Amino acid sequence: MGHSNKTVFSSRVANLVLLASTIFLAACGGSSSSSPATDQTETVALSGTAATGAAIGNAPISARCEDGSGFLNNVVTDANGRFQGEVGANALPCALSAKQSDQRSFHSLAVTGGRVNITPLTDMAIALAGENPSQWFAQGDLSQVAEVLSQRAQELLSTLENLGYSVPENLDPVRSPLSIGDSHDQLLDQLIAAIENAAPTLASYEALLLLLQDGNLDQIPRASVDEDNNPSTQNFKVCFNPDLFRRGAELATQTRIRLPGQAAYTETTTQRMLEPTTFNGRSADVREIEQVSANGELTITQYLIIDLDSGASSYFGSVFDTGQNVLESTYEPSVDTILDIGLNDTYSHNYVELSNGGRSDVSFEHTFLGIETIEVPAGRIDACKMRFLNFEDGERTESIEWIAVGTGINLRTYSPNEATPQAILELESATLNGEVIY
Repeated sequence: MGHSNKTVFSSRVANLVLLASTIFLAACGGSSSSSPATDQTETVALSGTAATGAAIGNAPISARCEDGSGFLNNVVTDANGRFQGEVGANALPCALSAKQSDQRSFHSLAVTGGRVNITPLTDMAIALAGENPSQWFAQGDLSQVAEVLSQRAQELLSTLENLGYSVPENLDPVRSPLSIGDSHDQLLDQLIAAIENAAPTLASYEALLLLLQDGNLDQIPRASVDEDNNPSTQNFKVCFNPDLFRRGAELATQTRIRLPGQAAYTETTTQRMLEPTTFNGRSADVREIEQVSANGELTITQYLIIDLDSGASSYFGSVFDTGQNVLESTYEPSVDTILDIGLNDTYSHNYVELSNGGRSDVSFEHTFLGIETIEVPAGRIDACKMRFLNFEDGERTESIEWIAVGTGINLRTYSPNEATPQAILELESATLNGEVIY
């Protein structure tokens, strides 16, 4: 909350607690007609995202593995296209299929456990391997495609880049992270729009697959020029990830902190969504944040309500515990934040903080500065750039933050405040519910 007597370690989170950036500290195989479970006792998990630009939501995912088995459980995507399922450890490779509501299917191939996306890019790479994706899924040679899929995928991406598409650096269509709104997803949007705009020259997406099956990369339409697809015109809400706030969710991050004249150090943060409770007579979700760094340990318990559809939130109170001191704060009225902020627009809010017998008048401003690609230890990632201004009893604090598109994870924080001059925090790694995100 900008208290000058807090360390950099604790004041960072205190400031973030009531700013929308904390909302963003932080995607997802088998079949609804999958094979019966075999006698295999060891399994591997397959998880990823099925999307065409838009998420393939609430759709059955099917698997056909090398040994003839499929998923050991029924698998259906969530509203964001994420899925997760298990196959026998000795079953790989496994072909995957995601069926849209219009009966169009998209396909992919899992050679190892872990992330595997199902998109038009994976579908087209299979076609470039000489297969009709739907027929291949039913009875094609999995090992043969496994040998060449990575090469065909890179040939596809190189062609797309030459045709004017915005291809993310080091993209692996099968295994790279994919969340709705990120640069991987934006490429899918761009590709599908170009295919649809190519009619009647190109009859359909299925017609393009047949052309690619014969190696005709030159039949892919050029990227459409559409100012509406410019990332800078998007809304801040593309940087909200509801999975961070579902009951039982656990996000673990490591962040490198650099201060002028000091050696850089790493801060480990774990945030968990616990069981709901009652706070000051109001029902509230509970988020617990544990931070450990060279500067000490801090546990924050937040009482809040978050709308998982819109990302709007209301904070009722927080407890900061350093192990030696406890600071309990209540906010009147609740600290309300929204994500529906357009380019260069500002959202502001006023409230009173009551802490251990003290009172502070607080106001803040959130300004969305657009989307840009930044390089941090965790990788090169598209991010929403935000300016957060906090005014507490006349004291002004400021931070510029970059929050990852799609995953909602805080990538970088720059704090040009007197208390923490030119502090820079950059994400090194992140896992959500045990799955590596960065």
